[in-house]
Amino acid sequence: IRLSLVGSEMCIRDSLAPLSQTLNQLPLQVENLTSIPLELDILQPLKRQELLSLSQQQLQTTIQDLKSLRITAEQLPKNCGSILGEMWRSVTLSFFGKYCQPKSEFTLDQIQDLLEVYQPIIRAEKLEKIPFIEPLFHHLLFDDPLTVNQKIYPANSPEADQYCELYAQNLIIQIANATMVFILNYFANHEAIKIALYEKSMLSSRQVAKFRNDLAWYYQLSRYWLTPKQIFESQFTLFYLTPQGILQTQLYAPRQRELESLKAVPWLVTIVLEFRDALSPRLRSVIEFVGNGLVFVLTQVVGRAIGLIGKGIIQGIGNTWQESRYGDRRSQQK
Repeated sequence: IRLSLVGSEMCIRDSLAPLSQTLNQLPLQVENLTSIPLELDILQPLKRQELLSLSQQQLQTTIQDLKSLRITAEQLPKNCGSILGEMWRSVTLSFFGKYCQPKSEFTLDQIQDLLEVYQPIIRAEKLEKIPFIEPLFHHLLFDDPLTVNQKIYPANSPEADQYCELYAQNLIIQIANATMVFILNYFANHEAIKIALYEKSMLSSRQVAKFRNDLAWYYQLSRYWLTPKQIFESQFTLFYLTPQGILQTQLYAPRQRELESLKAVPWLVTIVLEFRDALSPRLRSVIEFVGNGLVFVLTQVVGRAIGLIGKGIIQGIGNTWQESRYGDRRSQQK
């Protein structure tokens, strides 16, 4: 029994190697270097780094627990949403319990009840939209290969480790963002919590309101424009960590089923994009043709006409000048 336990621990350590690399690479000053506003941006740098570390540790704990429970590959897809919800709940409770609960009038039991109510909302609006969760869990739990851009990378290959780390880092960042969604929605203007967590430039009520409005505006822009555009382009945006801070990248993935399910404004966006793609080459060629025609008319017709008119004017001036000279000479001779 002891030998089997040691073997299972070694297997867990090997499968979690990319997550350990993420923790080692996590910088102290985690800055958002993208143009996309993140909920993490309002935090002090050290609090931001700590929240990301909590998310990373929770992912490791979750994978270890799932291995201990011997979850099967068939059970995983239907349980992914609840797994993410429990990860978010644990991270939020740990972070809130450390920094916010002692500074607020709420007890941990009240916070747990509040999280229980809010968990379905955050799952539907945030967590279940995180891409590549099933491939990540399958890879970490069962050493399944990763398929990226129609290429299959076996477990323990450098490419599989690289994409596994990318998927894990994106998940870690999004769990941390979802934690801040809860705090911003319920405790955004609680003075003691602002002092404990927010950057100094974000302490005023005006700056907090501006930050939340910027996030709300980006949510709407993403829902009605950016997400349908990415679905139509078969792409996902993923965030990842570097020593300099948080960056983003685009990754291809088939999204035909999502494209077919679009309705109302998101569906209209794809029609507009398709219409633009269909017309832009033709419009470009028409504009080029009209432009060439205008250049020809201006240079060959108008230019020559102006040249002839100018030549006639110059000749007329020359003739007038000569006649005036001859007239002066004749008057002198007389």
